[in-house]
Amino acid sequence: MLPEVLSIETPAEDVCLYWFDGPRPYVTSVAAICRSGGCLVLDTYCGSYYMDWVRQDLEQRFQPKYFCVINSHHHWDHIWGNSSFHDCLIYSTPLCKEHIFQQWTEQMEENAAFFRGKAEMFLPNITVDQPLELLPQVFAFPAPSHTADSLALWDEKNHFLFAGDSVESPVVQLCCCNLNQYRKTIAHFEALSPKAVFSGHSINSNPAILRQVSSYLQALAEKRELYIEDETARHTHWDNEKLLFGR
Repeated sequence: MLPEVLSIETPAEDVCLYWFDGPRPYVTSVAAICRSGGCLVLDTYCGSYYMDWVRQDLEQRFQPKYFCVINSHHHWDHIWGNSSFHDCLIYSTPLCKEHIFQQWTEQMEENAAFFRGKAEMFLPNITVDQPLELLPQVFAFPAPSHTADSLALWDEKNHFLFAGDSVESPVVQLCCCNLNQYRKTIAHFEALSPKAVFSGHSINSNPAILRQVSSYLQALAEKRELYIEDETARHTHWDNEKLLFGR
């Protein structure tokens, strides 16, 4: 196992989550659902060094006939390992594909210290603008939230929601002024009544996290003063206020 892998979770017989130690101060997940001969990988972390190993591990665990990939959104810590799946279908929203293309060089220059592997841009080759079944009982759907280009994954068989960076604890980060749409997306998530919610950077998979996110977004909308103990989360909250209200 790679030294950067903190843990590997198997919340169901056909689901696997890899937790990476980084980019610090965060942890980051790569999820996989393997079913009916296919293996769907959600996000590709920080480069082919990591994802070549993940792909080999999944081949040993599940012996899939093929792989496919979802990029939950365009941020570098979720897409830099796409080259490990250069021979596969890679799904994203249309806006995500556009942002990856436009921001690849800038993101690579600014965050090069976190990259390991082959520095090759592999864009999504299938875009998703409405719910799409990718494996039996596994649906990708647009979920504008943390970013406008976000994509989420619903595993109907296990009642698992893979929410990308739209769900975090103790606070979420807004990267665009879409607070009302973000609240609608979280309400949609809650209506699914998931048994577990897996996110990009929060190990907490308790579905109660959706209520926490909803309450935080409501407090933002009402411009309430909040006390946030965690320093990193506190700065994220201040950034959200500055983005939305210019303060």
